[in-house]
Amino acid sequence: MNLKRIKHSLKEKVGIQIRRKTLAAGVGYTTSNLLLKGVAFLSIPIFTRLLTPADFGLYSVFVSYESILFLFVGLCLHSSIKAANIEFKSKIEEYVSSILLLVFLTSLLFYILSVIFRKQIFGLTGFSTTIILLMVSQAVSSAILAIYNNKISLNYDYKLYLSISAFSAIGNVIFSIVLILTIFKDAPYLGRIVGTVLPVCFVALYIVYKQFEKSKPAVNKNYWKFGFFYSLPIIPHGFSQVILAQFNRIMIQNMVGNA
Repeated sequence: MNLKRIKHSLKEKVGIQIRRKTLAAGVGYTTSNLLLKGVAFLSIPIFTRLLTPADFGLYSVFVSYESILFLFVGLCLHSSIKAANIEFKSKIEEYVSSILLLVFLTSLLFYILSVIFRKQIFGLTGFSTTIILLMVSQAVSSAILAIYNNKISLNYDYKLYLSISAFSAIGNVIFSIVLILTIFKDAPYLGRIVGTVLPVCFVALYIVYKQFEKSKPAVNKNYWKFGFFYSLPIIPHGFSQVILAQFNRIMIQNMVGNA
């Protein structure tokens, strides 16, 4: 009887700890998302004064195209992390390092295609090769962040998620303002774009460095096959959501102009 009571007591304590951890993580993730949305919203009056309507419109369209590109550069592999944690159990670090390598290969392909078809892309979007390459950099960095955030969520590591979110959100605003007022005075839209891309790239590079320290990247057909086929249905699903949310900006740009 004593053993049963001890076991029951231990189960209750573990259950309480898990509930507390889950609650704390929920609050942390909610705070992070509010921070991201809040900083973006509060910075709007600043950038409407630093940018012309055309510059602001061009940046908005850049964000729309980047949202679409993110799905294809990252192959939505972030959605496979939780399933992979069950499928490969204690090898999640190896899995993450391997799919990050796959993301690098897909991003390299998009960099090459951006240069080869630069004239066609310019005719379609009105963006220069420099902006398209920045867009690919933003997309691959966002894909890396999405993979990493899904990995750390397995252990409810909301503090790290909050730190990354805070740096990305605040860095986005600070870098953009500094670049618009200094280097890119004659092209404020470019300052806004570069200011958005740089913080995410810095965070992504740091994440990749730390992840590859834990587990060296390697080509693993089982990991790649699992990640690809699990995430493949998510791409059209995500694409449809982006189209509903962002495509109006692209249509307005083509029909009326950036302003």
